[in-house]
Amino acid sequence: MQPVVKTLTVRRSPDEAFRLFTAEIARWWPLGTHHRGRLPPMACAIDPGVGGRVFETGPDGTELGWGRVIDWQPGQRFAMSWAVGEARDAATEVIVTFTPATEGTDIRLVHAGWERQAGGQVSERRASYDHGWDLVYVEGYGRLAGRAGECVGSDFVGSPGGNGAFTQ
Repeated sequence: MQPVVKTLTVRRSPDEAFRLFTAEIARWWPLGTHHRGRLPPMACAIDPGVGGRVFETGPDGTELGWGRVIDWQPGQRFAMSWAVGEARDAATEVIVTFTPATEGTDIRLVHAGWERQAGGQVSERRASYDHGWDLVYVEGYGRLAGRAGECVGSDFVGSPGGNGAFTQ
């Protein structure tokens, strides 16, 4: 199954774009609508470095994991396992690359590994994330980081879908 691919250009250096993506995730992630817990969390965070946790913190202090950092190259590349609502062995991967560009930094998010998912609803989940990353990454992160140009969704890079619904 094709990965979900989203790209955008921001008016930031690669180092600053990386820092905003990782250290400032709680500033751009829509916690009110995109979370694991029953109630919206107070915060979400990424522990820096390979092996770091990607998680949310609920109103009662409970931490719920989203995944683990699997690649940490500041200003160049960030990758994490993504196991929201899935068993760890069925986790997908989110890989984000930061490339210097004339207008700042080109950032490419690839959500791959759908073949690890079991069950008959994989296409629906993939379509949901295809739409969800538009809201979370392209709109949320793009707004904070300062989009330099028009975003390019996965429809433009050969991935099917592009009009599903993102769910928690």
